[in-house]
Amino acid sequence: MYDDRPTCPECGDPLSLTMEKDEKTSEFIIDLWCEGAGEDQFHISIDTGLIDSDLDFLDVGEKRVAELTLVNREKDPDPG
Repeated sequence: MYDDRPTCPECGDPLSLTMEKDEKTSEFIIDLWCEGAGEDQFHISIDTGLIDSDLDFLDVGEKRVAELTLVNREKDPDPG
């Protein structure tokens, strides 16, 4: 079931995903993070730069630039 989902580089568990609007800019934000059983932490936030009205004017094949931020990355302090 998880074979097609991206996995955490720290523990190998599937990454979770949410998409929301930024409260200040209304831009779509995509978050990927690990909810694995260990204590490792991994979180990426992608600011798409898109707002609702942009969707009306996108052309097929059009590319936009997004900004990716590595929010947190820590190995499990006790992987045993």
